Amino acid sequence: MLVHGAPGAELGVIGAWTAQAPLGSPAVVMGPKGSVVMSGAPGEVVLAGDDSALPAVRRYLRMLGPSVTGHLLLETGFDVSALGIEPPAGLRVSILTPDPQRPSAALAEALAALPAPADPLERFVFACGEQSLVAPARATLAAWGIDVERAVVKGYWKR
Repeated sequence: MLVHGAPGAELGVIGAWTAQAPLGSPAVVMGPKGSVVMSGAPGEVVLAGDDSALPAVRRYLRMLGPSVTGHLLLETGFDVSALGIEPPAGLRVSILTPDPQRPSAALAEALAALPAPADPLERFVFACGEQSLVAPARATLAAWGIDVERAVVKGYWKR
């Protein structure tokens, strides 16, 4: 059995149960579902996520192709080369150090620090991580004039 985290560190919601569960205990694991279908090609993208968002980030990168431009914000303690992500040259990549006491805080701050789009209709935003990211990410979208119905902003997990 593998339980993420340093010995003696907080194990998260499921980690404590996992560490003590008898062998063979049933568990149900669900991944985030996709709910926004992107049509056409946006002028630019902002993809922001923590480790829980990596499968979706990979999916968007495949969908958008090698000519995509914009920003890739990843809150992770891993090296990008170990994540199976090869960002296109047009994406400015920022690797943000996770703060275990404030998960997704670095994502929210980096997202808010990005410049507003010249044309809000041309920017596609995906911002997913810990639940605390949702409110500040939506506030940033509102400040940029981006309709939340045209973006993906979700809390994939809750501390």
